Amino acid sequence: MDRKRFLRYLKLFCRKVDRAVLKPAEEAAAQWGLPEAQLAALRFVYRNPGCLLGDVAAALGVSPPAATRLVDRLQEKGLVVRGLKKGDRRAFSLTASTEGERAAVSIDAMEGQAVEQLLRCLTGEERQLVLRAMELVIATDGTSPESLCLRCGDAHDAACIIEQMAE
Repeated sequence: MDRKRFLRYLKLFCRKVDRAVLKPAEEAAAQWGLPEAQLAALRFVYRNPGCLLGDVAAALGVSPPAATRLVDRLQEKGLVVRGLKKGDRRAFSLTASTEGERAAVSIDAMEGQAVEQLLRCLTGEERQLVLRAMELVIATDGTSPESLCLRCGDAHDAACIIEQMAE
């Protein structure tokens, strides 16, 4: 394999994905006043209703005080609601507010449309090849599955590559 060519193509691929999917998602999140970290926290809370602050911290790989600040900002924006956790009056459960759900769903939908636009010229078989290549790269670099997991909550896919890595 020509490593220089591979590296050049990898950089081009990453740039294309960044411009076609990640940048538009950033712009959509900005319309909701959500920097990247707040969007990640909102998505986690939306996908894991009833989670605790410690869950947010662990999922995002941030300290508990940083998670508290993120959730405080989301609550100030009316996107997350704190509630008392059943059976533990000292702990707060977190859920996305109606507005938080609208934000998460609209940003996810925009990303889905951007991915579809990016892949529009590929056949079903070619899409499967791209998917398989991504799975191989994700699964073979020795990275801990936990460090990659998106904590999809009720949107979890049992066929997720992270699930397979953990087995």
